[in-house]
Amino acid sequence: MKARTARQKHVADLHHTLRELSSRNLEWAKRKFFDKHIYVMGERCWCSECGYVWRDSAVVTNSRHTCPKCGIMRHVKKSQKKREASRYYFTTLSTCRGWQVVRHYLICRTASIDRPAYYDVDEVVQIWIDESGREVVMARPRKGLCGYYDAWIPHAPMAIRIRPTYGPDPFDINAPVAPGGEVTSRLKRNGYRRDCTRRSADIMMKGLLLRPKIETLIKAREHALADHFVEMGDAVIEKYWPSMKIAMRNGYKVTDVGLWRDMIDALISLGKDIHNPRYVCPTRLKEAHDMYIERQRRVEMKEAARKAAEEQQEASARYKDRWGKMLSLCLQLGNIQARPLQDVLEFYEEGEAMAHCVYANGYYDKDESLVFTVIDRGGRRIATVEYDVSRARVLQCRGRANSKPDRYKDIMRLFEANALTIARHRENGNIAR
Repeated sequence: MKARTARQKHVADLHHTLRELSSRNLEWAKRKFFDKHIYVMGERCWCSECGYVWRDSAVVTNSRHTCPKCGIMRHVKKSQKKREASRYYFTTLSTCRGWQVVRHYLICRTASIDRPAYYDVDEVVQIWIDESGREVVMARPRKGLCGYYDAWIPHAPMAIRIRPTYGPDPFDINAPVAPGGEVTSRLKRNGYRRDCTRRSADIMMKGLLLRPKIETLIKAREHALADHFVEMGDAVIEKYWPSMKIAMRNGYKVTDVGLWRDMIDALISLGKDIHNPRYVCPTRLKEAHDMYIERQRRVEMKEAARKAAEEQQEASARYKDRWGKMLSLCLQLGNIQARPLQDVLEFYEEGEAMAHCVYANGYYDKDESLVFTVIDRGGRRIATVEYDVSRARVLQCRGRANSKPDRYKDIMRLFEANALTIARHRENGNIAR
Protein backbone atom coordinates (compact mmCIF):
# COMPACT_ATOMS: atom_id res chain seq x y z
CA MET A 1 0.00 0.00 0.00
CA LYS A 2 1.26 3.48 -0.82
CA ALA A 3 1.92 5.83 2.11
CA ARG A 4 -0.94 8.33 2.26
CA THR A 5 -0.90 10.19 5.57
CA ALA A 6 1.93 12.37 6.87
CA ARG A 7 2.76 9.80 9.57
CA GLN A 8 2.93 6.96 7.03
CA LYS A 9 5.15 8.99 4.72
CA HIS A 10 7.43 9.87 7.64
CA VAL A 11 7.76 6.17 8.59
CA ALA A 12 8.39 5.17 4.97
CA ASP A 13 11.30 7.65 4.85
CA LEU A 14 12.74 6.59 8.22
CA HIS A 15 12.41 2.89 7.40
CA HIS A 16 15.58 2.94 5.28
CA THR A 17 17.67 4.41 8.11
CA LEU A 18 17.29 1.41 10.42
CA ARG A 19 20.37 -0.68 11.10
CA GLU A 20 20.68 -4.26 9.87
CA LEU A 21 20.26 -7.17 12.27
CA SER A 22 23.32 -7.40 14.51
CA SER A 23 25.47 -10.52 14.53
CA ARG A 24 24.94 -10.72 18.30
CA ASN A 25 21.17 -11.04 17.91
CA LEU A 26 21.57 -13.51 15.05
CA GLU A 27 23.79 -15.76 17.18
CA TRP A 28 21.30 -15.47 20.05
CA ALA A 29 18.48 -16.65 17.77
CA LYS A 30 20.54 -19.58 16.51
CA ARG A 31 21.31 -20.70 20.06
CA LYS A 32 17.77 -20.21 21.38
CA PHE A 33 15.65 -21.87 18.72
CA PHE A 34 17.60 -24.63 17.04
CA ASP A 35 18.58 -27.92 18.66
CA LYS A 36 21.59 -29.33 16.89
CA HIS A 37 21.93 -33.11 16.87
CA ILE A 38 24.06 -35.96 15.68
CA TYR A 39 21.83 -38.36 13.76
CA VAL A 40 22.62 -42.08 13.76
CA MET A 41 21.63 -44.34 10.84
CA GLY A 42 22.99 -47.78 11.67
CA GLU A 43 26.76 -47.24 11.89
CA ARG A 44 26.66 -43.97 9.95
CA CYS A 45 26.48 -40.68 11.82
CA TRP A 46 26.09 -37.12 10.59
CA CYS A 47 26.22 -33.76 12.33
CA SER A 48 23.23 -31.52 11.67
CA GLU A 49 25.34 -28.36 11.98
CA CYS A 50 28.41 -29.00 9.83
CA GLY A 51 26.94 -31.90 7.78
CA TYR A 52 29.99 -34.12 8.36
CA VAL A 53 29.39 -37.88 7.89
CA TRP A 54 31.43 -40.63 9.55
CA ARG A 55 31.14 -44.25 10.69
CA ASP A 56 31.20 -45.09 14.38
CA SER A 57 29.47 -48.11 15.89
CA ALA A 58 30.23 -46.90 19.43
CA VAL A 59 27.90 -43.87 19.29
CA VAL A 60 25.03 -44.42 21.74
CA THR A 61 21.54 -43.00 21.12
CA ASN A 62 20.21 -40.44 23.65
CA SER A 63 23.70 -39.62 24.84
CA ARG A 64 26.07 -36.77 24.03
CA HIS A 65 28.87 -37.13 21.50
CA THR A 66 31.47 -34.83 19.98
CA CYS A 67 31.47 -34.24 16.23
CA PRO A 68 34.94 -35.16 14.84
CA LYS A 69 34.91 -32.19 12.43
CA CYS A 70 33.44 -29.18 14.28
CA GLY A 71 34.44 -30.48 17.72
CA ILE A 72 31.15 -29.54 19.40
CA MET A 73 29.34 -31.95 21.73
CA ARG A 74 25.77 -32.62 20.61
CA HIS A 75 22.80 -34.79 21.56
CA VAL A 76 22.60 -38.10 19.66
CA LYS A 77 19.31 -39.17 18.07
CA LYS A 78 18.45 -42.25 16.05
CA SER A 79 16.86 -41.21 12.77
CA GLN A 80 16.81 -42.01 9.07
CA LYS A 81 16.36 -38.37 8.07
CA LYS A 82 18.92 -36.87 5.73
CA ARG A 83 17.53 -33.37 5.85
CA GLU A 84 15.70 -31.18 8.33
CA ALA A 85 14.19 -27.71 8.13
CA SER A 86 12.64 -25.49 10.79
CA ARG A 87 11.60 -21.86 11.15
CA TYR A 88 10.89 -19.50 14.04
CA TYR A 89 10.01 -15.87 14.71
CA PHE A 90 12.01 -13.58 16.97
CA THR A 91 11.76 -9.88 17.78
CA THR A 92 14.24 -7.04 18.22
CA LEU A 93 13.61 -3.55 19.55
CA SER A 94 14.95 -0.34 17.99
CA THR A 95 14.34 3.39 18.28
CA CYS A 96 14.35 5.94 15.47
CA ARG A 97 13.71 9.69 15.81
CA GLY A 98 11.37 9.25 18.79
CA TRP A 99 9.60 6.19 17.35
CA GLN A 100 9.69 2.80 19.03
CA VAL A 101 10.21 0.14 16.37
CA VAL A 102 9.27 -3.48 17.05
CA ARG A 103 10.95 -5.61 14.37
CA HIS A 104 9.83 -9.18 13.72
CA TYR A 105 12.20 -11.59 11.95
CA LEU A 106 11.65 -15.04 10.48
CA ILE A 107 14.70 -17.27 10.78
CA CYS A 108 14.84 -20.52 8.78
CA ARG A 109 17.43 -23.27 9.19
CA THR A 110 18.05 -26.04 6.67
CA ALA A 111 20.41 -28.88 7.54
CA SER A 112 21.25 -31.78 5.26
CA ILE A 113 23.76 -34.57 5.11
CA ASP A 114 27.19 -33.66 3.64
CA ARG A 115 26.39 -29.92 3.80
CA PRO A 116 26.76 -27.30 6.54
CA ALA A 117 23.51 -25.96 7.99
CA TYR A 118 22.17 -22.94 6.12
CA TYR A 119 20.45 -20.06 7.92
CA ASP A 120 18.17 -17.56 6.21
CA VAL A 121 16.90 -14.53 8.15
CA ASP A 122 14.30 -12.13 6.79
CA GLU A 123 12.70 -9.17 8.52
CA VAL A 124 8.99 -9.51 7.78
CA VAL A 125 7.14 -6.97 9.95
CA GLN A 126 7.95 -3.62 11.56
CA ILE A 127 5.57 -1.97 14.04
CA TRP A 128 6.34 1.75 14.43
CA ILE A 129 4.84 3.22 17.62
CA ASP A 130 4.91 6.94 18.39
CA GLU A 131 4.87 8.52 21.86
CA SER A 132 1.07 8.70 21.90
CA GLY A 133 0.72 4.93 21.33
CA ARG A 134 -0.43 5.12 17.70
CA GLU A 135 1.15 2.68 15.28
CA VAL A 136 2.18 2.39 11.65
CA VAL A 137 2.72 -1.11 10.25
CA MET A 138 5.30 -1.94 7.60
CA ALA A 139 5.59 -5.48 6.30
CA ARG A 140 6.56 -7.62 3.38
CA PRO A 141 3.79 -8.79 1.04
CA ARG A 142 2.20 -12.18 1.57
CA LYS A 143 1.23 -14.83 -0.96
CA GLY A 144 -2.37 -14.43 -2.04
CA LEU A 145 -5.05 -17.10 -1.53
CA CYS A 146 -2.79 -18.92 0.91
CA GLY A 147 -3.95 -20.19 4.27
CA TYR A 148 -0.49 -20.27 5.83
CA TYR A 149 0.07 -17.75 8.60
CA ASP A 150 3.69 -17.04 7.61
CA ALA A 151 3.34 -17.04 3.81
CA TRP A 152 5.65 -14.04 3.36
CA ILE A 153 7.33 -13.32 0.05
CA PRO A 154 10.97 -13.37 1.14
CA HIS A 155 13.17 -10.32 0.49
CA ALA A 156 10.33 -8.45 -1.26
CA PRO A 157 10.31 -4.73 -0.44
CA MET A 158 8.44 -3.63 2.67
CA ALA A 159 5.46 -1.29 2.39
CA ILE A 160 2.80 0.30 4.59
CA ARG A 161 0.14 -2.20 5.65
CA ILE A 162 -3.24 -1.99 7.39
CA ARG A 163 -4.26 -4.53 10.02
CA PRO A 164 -7.27 -6.67 9.01
CA THR A 165 -10.54 -5.78 10.74
CA TYR A 166 -11.48 -9.45 11.25
CA GLY A 167 -9.90 -12.88 11.06
CA PRO A 168 -6.28 -13.76 11.85
CA ASP A 169 -3.90 -10.82 12.07
CA PRO A 170 -0.61 -11.74 10.29
CA PHE A 171 1.14 -8.77 11.92
CA ASP A 172 0.32 -9.90 15.47
CA ILE A 173 3.48 -11.93 16.11
CA ASN A 174 4.14 -13.01 19.68
CA ALA A 175 7.81 -13.98 19.57
CA PRO A 176 10.70 -13.96 22.06
CA VAL A 177 12.46 -10.60 22.27
CA ALA A 178 16.22 -10.57 21.71
CA PRO A 179 18.33 -9.06 24.51
CA GLY A 180 19.97 -5.66 24.28
CA GLY A 181 17.24 -3.81 22.39
CA GLU A 182 16.61 -0.08 22.41
CA VAL A 183 13.51 1.30 24.18
CA THR A 184 12.31 4.90 24.17
CA SER A 185 12.64 6.92 27.37
CA ARG A 186 8.86 7.18 27.76
CA LEU A 187 8.40 3.41 27.62
CA LYS A 188 11.21 2.97 30.15
CA ARG A 189 9.50 5.50 32.40
CA ASN A 190 6.19 3.64 32.02
CA GLY A 191 7.81 0.41 33.18
CA TYR A 192 8.44 -1.59 30.01
CA ARG A 193 11.01 -4.35 30.39
CA ARG A 194 11.88 -7.20 28.09
CA ASP A 195 10.52 -9.76 30.58
CA CYS A 196 7.41 -7.85 31.72
CA THR A 197 4.94 -9.57 29.38
CA ARG A 198 4.05 -12.78 27.61
CA ARG A 199 2.17 -10.82 24.98
CA SER A 200 3.61 -9.43 21.77
CA ALA A 201 5.97 -6.54 22.56
CA ASP A 202 4.05 -4.01 20.44
CA ILE A 203 0.72 -4.82 22.14
CA MET A 204 2.16 -4.21 25.61
CA MET A 205 3.97 -1.05 24.47
CA LYS A 206 0.77 0.45 23.06
CA GLY A 207 -1.06 -0.47 26.26
CA LEU A 208 1.60 1.23 28.40
CA LEU A 209 1.44 4.41 26.31
CA LEU A 210 -2.35 4.57 26.04
CA ARG A 211 -3.59 3.31 29.42
CA PRO A 212 -2.23 4.49 32.79
CA LYS A 213 -3.83 1.52 34.58
CA ILE A 214 -1.73 -0.93 32.52
CA GLU A 215 1.32 1.12 33.54
CA THR A 216 0.27 0.76 37.19
CA LEU A 217 -0.09 -3.01 36.85
CA ILE A 218 3.33 -3.37 35.22
CA LYS A 219 5.05 -1.24 37.86
CA ALA A 220 3.31 -3.30 40.56
CA ARG A 221 4.74 -6.41 38.82
CA GLU A 222 1.23 -7.73 38.19
CA HIS A 223 2.26 -9.07 34.80
CA ALA A 224 -0.54 -11.65 34.50
CA LEU A 225 -3.21 -8.99 35.04
CA ALA A 226 -1.52 -6.60 32.62
CA ASP A 227 -1.29 -9.30 29.93
CA HIS A 228 -4.97 -10.16 30.36
CA PHE A 229 -6.38 -6.61 30.34
CA VAL A 230 -3.99 -4.86 27.94
CA GLU A 231 -6.37 -5.22 24.96
CA MET A 232 -9.59 -4.86 26.94
CA GLY A 233 -11.71 -1.73 26.68
CA ASP A 234 -11.56 0.96 29.35
CA ALA A 235 -15.03 0.02 30.63
CA VAL A 236 -13.89 -3.58 31.29
CA ILE A 237 -10.79 -2.43 33.17
CA GLU A 238 -12.84 0.02 35.24
CA LYS A 239 -15.22 -2.77 36.28
CA TYR A 240 -12.44 -4.85 37.84
CA TRP A 241 -10.12 -2.00 38.88
CA PRO A 242 -11.38 -1.70 42.50
CA SER A 243 -10.76 -5.42 43.04
CA MET A 244 -7.34 -5.24 41.38
CA LYS A 245 -6.34 -2.36 43.67
CA ILE A 246 -7.37 -4.39 46.74
CA ALA A 247 -5.36 -7.37 45.47
CA MET A 248 -2.25 -5.23 44.87
CA ARG A 249 -2.60 -3.47 48.22
CA ASN A 250 -2.67 -6.82 50.01
CA GLY A 251 0.18 -8.36 48.00
CA TYR A 252 -2.14 -10.92 46.41
CA LYS A 253 -0.90 -12.39 43.12
CA VAL A 254 -3.60 -13.41 40.66
CA THR A 255 -2.27 -16.46 38.83
CA ASP A 256 -5.33 -17.53 36.81
CA VAL A 257 -6.89 -14.23 35.69
CA GLY A 258 -9.78 -15.82 33.77
CA LEU A 259 -10.85 -17.78 36.87
CA TRP A 260 -10.42 -14.71 39.09
CA ARG A 261 -12.54 -12.55 36.75
CA ASP A 262 -15.33 -15.11 36.78
CA MET A 263 -15.22 -15.14 40.60
CA ILE A 264 -15.45 -11.32 40.73
CA ASP A 265 -18.41 -11.43 38.34
CA ALA A 266 -20.11 -13.91 40.66
CA LEU A 267 -19.37 -11.73 43.71
CA ILE A 268 -20.90 -8.69 41.99
CA SER A 269 -23.97 -10.74 41.07
CA LEU A 270 -24.34 -11.93 44.68
CA GLY A 271 -24.01 -8.36 46.01
CA LYS A 272 -20.75 -9.06 47.89
CA ASP A 273 -18.28 -6.33 48.79
CA ILE A 274 -15.58 -6.45 46.09
CA HIS A 275 -13.51 -3.98 48.16
CA ASN A 276 -13.07 -6.60 50.88
CA PRO A 277 -9.85 -8.68 50.67
CA ARG A 278 -11.72 -11.58 52.28
CA TYR A 279 -13.61 -12.02 49.00
CA VAL A 280 -11.15 -10.64 46.47
CA CYS A 281 -7.99 -12.39 47.75
CA PRO A 282 -8.92 -16.02 48.47
CA THR A 283 -6.18 -18.38 49.59
CA ARG A 284 -7.53 -21.13 47.34
CA LEU A 285 -8.78 -19.40 44.20
CA LYS A 286 -10.38 -22.40 42.50
CA GLU A 287 -12.29 -23.47 45.62
CA ALA A 288 -13.54 -19.91 46.22
CA HIS A 289 -14.50 -19.58 42.55
CA ASP A 290 -16.45 -22.83 42.59
CA MET A 291 -18.21 -21.91 45.84
CA TYR A 292 -19.39 -18.46 44.64
CA ILE A 293 -20.34 -19.77 41.23
CA GLU A 294 -22.42 -22.49 42.89
CA ARG A 295 -24.10 -19.89 45.11
CA GLN A 296 -24.77 -17.71 42.08
CA ARG A 297 -26.17 -20.68 40.20
CA ARG A 298 -28.58 -21.57 43.02
CA VAL A 299 -29.80 -17.97 43.32
CA GLU A 300 -30.29 -17.68 39.59
CA MET A 301 -32.10 -21.01 39.35
CA LYS A 302 -34.58 -19.96 42.04
CA GLU A 303 -35.17 -16.64 40.34
CA ALA A 304 -35.45 -18.19 36.89
CA ALA A 305 -37.77 -21.02 37.90
CA ARG A 306 -41.05 -19.11 37.38
CA LYS A 307 -40.12 -17.46 34.07
CA ALA A 308 -37.60 -19.87 32.57
CA ALA A 309 -39.62 -20.68 29.47
CA GLU A 310 -40.10 -17.16 28.13
CA GLU A 311 -36.64 -15.97 29.16
CA GLN A 312 -34.98 -18.87 27.38
CA GLN A 313 -37.03 -18.24 24.27
CA GLU A 314 -36.09 -14.55 24.18
CA ALA A 315 -32.41 -15.13 24.97
CA SER A 316 -32.17 -17.96 22.47
CA ALA A 317 -33.74 -15.80 19.77
CA ARG A 318 -31.26 -12.97 20.47
CA TYR A 319 -28.38 -15.46 20.48
CA LYS A 320 -29.43 -17.04 17.17
CA ASP A 321 -30.00 -13.64 15.55
CA ARG A 322 -26.58 -12.45 16.68
CA TRP A 323 -24.57 -15.39 15.35
CA GLY A 324 -26.68 -16.47 12.37
CA LYS A 325 -24.99 -19.00 10.11
CA MET A 326 -21.94 -19.31 12.38
CA LEU A 327 -23.96 -21.70 14.54
CA SER A 328 -23.70 -24.24 11.70
CA LEU A 329 -19.92 -24.46 12.13
CA CYS A 330 -18.50 -27.92 12.77
CA LEU A 331 -14.73 -28.15 13.29
CA GLN A 332 -12.95 -31.49 13.08
CA LEU A 333 -9.38 -32.56 13.80
CA GLY A 334 -8.61 -36.24 14.21
CA ASN A 335 -11.13 -37.75 16.59
CA ILE A 336 -12.19 -34.51 18.28
CA GLN A 337 -14.97 -32.21 17.12
CA ALA A 338 -16.08 -28.71 18.13
CA ARG A 339 -19.41 -27.03 17.44
CA PRO A 340 -21.03 -23.86 18.80
CA LEU A 341 -23.67 -24.14 21.51
CA GLN A 342 -26.97 -23.66 19.72
CA ASP A 343 -29.21 -21.94 22.29
CA VAL A 344 -29.42 -20.93 25.94
CA LEU A 345 -30.66 -24.36 26.96
CA GLU A 346 -27.44 -25.88 25.64
CA PHE A 347 -25.44 -23.34 27.68
CA TYR A 348 -27.31 -24.54 30.76
CA GLU A 349 -26.70 -28.20 29.89
CA GLU A 350 -23.01 -27.51 29.18
CA GLY A 351 -22.59 -25.72 32.50
CA GLU A 352 -24.31 -28.54 34.38
CA ALA A 353 -22.39 -31.31 32.61
CA MET A 354 -18.98 -29.62 32.90
CA ALA A 355 -19.56 -28.02 36.34
CA HIS A 356 -18.49 -24.53 35.34
CA CYS A 357 -20.01 -21.07 34.86
CA VAL A 358 -20.63 -20.84 31.10
CA TYR A 359 -24.38 -20.51 31.76
CA ALA A 360 -24.31 -18.85 35.17
CA ASN A 361 -22.19 -15.93 33.91
CA GLY A 362 -24.28 -15.41 30.77
CA TYR A 363 -21.67 -16.20 28.11
CA TYR A 364 -24.52 -16.39 25.58
CA ASP A 365 -24.89 -12.59 25.82
CA LYS A 366 -21.26 -11.76 24.94
CA ASP A 367 -21.07 -9.95 21.62
CA GLU A 368 -17.72 -11.18 20.28
CA SER A 369 -17.34 -14.49 22.16
CA LEU A 370 -18.67 -17.64 20.51
CA VAL A 371 -18.74 -20.65 22.85
CA PHE A 372 -17.95 -24.14 21.52
CA THR A 373 -18.42 -27.54 23.09
CA VAL A 374 -15.65 -30.01 22.25
CA ILE A 375 -16.45 -33.72 22.13
CA ASP A 376 -14.58 -36.89 21.25
CA ARG A 377 -15.61 -39.61 18.80
CA GLY A 378 -17.78 -41.28 21.45
CA GLY A 379 -19.71 -38.07 22.09
CA ARG A 380 -18.09 -37.43 25.49
CA ARG A 381 -17.65 -33.77 26.42
CA ILE A 382 -13.94 -32.85 26.67
CA ALA A 383 -13.91 -29.08 27.03
CA THR A 384 -15.74 -25.80 26.63
CA VAL A 385 -13.98 -23.15 24.53
CA GLU A 386 -14.63 -19.40 24.47
CA TYR A 387 -13.45 -18.04 21.10
CA ASP A 388 -13.06 -14.33 20.30
CA VAL A 389 -14.13 -14.10 16.64
CA SER A 390 -12.97 -10.48 16.24
CA ARG A 391 -9.37 -11.24 17.23
CA ALA A 392 -9.40 -14.90 16.06
CA ARG A 393 -8.08 -16.39 19.28
CA VAL A 394 -9.11 -18.76 22.06
CA LEU A 395 -9.84 -16.82 25.27
CA GLN A 396 -10.56 -19.78 27.53
CA CYS A 397 -10.39 -23.55 27.25
CA ARG A 398 -11.86 -25.28 30.30
CA GLY A 399 -12.44 -28.89 31.15
CA ARG A 400 -14.66 -30.26 33.87
CA ALA A 401 -14.79 -27.99 36.95
CA ASN A 402 -12.56 -25.43 35.17
CA SER A 403 -9.64 -27.84 35.01
CA LYS A 404 -7.18 -27.98 32.11
CA PRO A 405 -8.53 -30.48 29.52
CA ASP A 406 -6.61 -33.68 28.92
CA ARG A 407 -6.24 -32.89 25.20
CA TYR A 408 -5.55 -29.18 25.59
CA LYS A 409 -2.85 -29.03 22.87
CA ASP A 410 -5.02 -30.91 20.36
CA ILE A 411 -7.93 -28.54 21.04
CA MET A 412 -5.72 -25.45 20.53
CA ARG A 413 -4.41 -26.96 17.26
CA LEU A 414 -8.03 -27.58 16.16
CA PHE A 415 -8.90 -23.89 16.50
CA GLU A 416 -5.60 -22.66 15.02
CA ALA A 417 -6.10 -24.87 11.98
CA ASN A 418 -9.66 -23.59 11.49
CA ALA A 419 -9.07 -19.86 12.16
CA LEU A 420 -9.63 -18.96 8.51
CA THR A 421 -12.77 -21.11 8.30
CA ILE A 422 -14.26 -19.29 11.31
CA ALA A 423 -13.27 -15.92 9.84
CA ARG A 424 -14.98 -16.72 6.53
CA HIS A 425 -18.14 -17.81 8.33
CA ARG A 426 -18.07 -14.55 10.28
CA GLU A 427 -17.72 -12.56 7.06
CA ASN A 428 -20.58 -14.39 5.36
CA GLY A 429 -22.76 -15.11 8.37
CA ASN A 430 -24.58 -11.77 8.66
CA ILE A 431 -23.68 -11.41 12.34
CA ALA A 432 -25.65 -8.72 14.13
CA ARG A 433 -23.35 -6.06 15.56
